[in-house]
Amino acid sequence: MKRSFIWVCLLLFAFLTLYSSCTTDSFSILGNWDITMIYAETYVYTGGTITFAGSETSGIVSVNFPPDTEIGSGPYTVSGNTVEFTITWPKAEYIDTCTGTIVDDNNMNGTLVENPGNTPGTWSCTR
Repeated sequence: MKRSFIWVCLLLFAFLTLYSSCTTDSFSILGNWDITMIYAETYVYTGGTITFAGSETSGIVSVNFPPDTEIGSGPYTVSGNTVEFTITWPKAEYIDTCTGTIVDDNNMNGTLVENPGNTPGTWSCTR
């Protein structure tokens, strides 16, 4: 009886492990996205392009808001469906720290903090 219970537990564990690995969503953020950034619910930047280049888990992000007046770049990391990236805007001397969620293959969004000043905001990307 005790042996049967152990075997049932082991089989259940193996099934759940296999099932969870098959159902985990894995999205690639590599490539170009349309980005919108909103600072302090007042300053809205639309029509930008953000490009993720590197691997599935880390690399370099570059952002361009036409007409080429706002160009920034920095590192990114991905863990599960969480994305984090930092954009340094040399012309404006600001740094945006962005954290968010990869919703699906074509959508992600999150929050940002602009420094200096700790101005809060949001961002969203679509492709």
